Amino acid sequence: MNEEQKFFWLVGLLEGEGSFICSSKSLTIQLRMTKDEDTMTRAAIILGAKLRKYSARKLEYNDVYYLALNGTPAKIWMERLLPYMSARRQEQIKISIERNKSFPGTPRGESHGMAKLNNEDVKRIRELVLEGRSVSSIAELFDMSYEHIRRITTGKIWTHVL
Repeated sequence: MNEEQKFFWLVGLLEGEGSFICSSKSLTIQLRMTKDEDTMTRAAIILGAKLRKYSARKLEYNDVYYLALNGTPAKIWMERLLPYMSARRQEQIKISIERNKSFPGTPRGESHGMAKLNNEDVKRIRELVLEGRSVSSIAELFDMSYEHIRRITTGKIWTHVL
């Protein structure tokens, strides 16, 4: 299966089984299924998410396979999936992304007084990661620490930037 086929396979799976959520801290894509370990493993690999297995507590129940992708990676995937989803799913994704922008608190991103990056820099960093550039080469390019760039690419910081 080539990359395009994997992408459209994932679109179909998430259209039917996925959840697109905005919690108080970040965006999340969730997928939960019973019995289909091979399907869940493939989805986890494509998304770059960790697959968890919850064993059934009773013999008559099935094991549950669960994955969640949070923060920036979830936002990037939501944006990528958006044009291919049904109208109902598109609305869920748009609402989640919009809600994520509205959480108050400490100034975030370029509006923070100590910010060394701006929103366009963060978008470019994410693009470079998707293009396959290493975190260390991106850190060098932006004159930032490896850890700071890693936290951007793993969705720990700058989650408000689309």
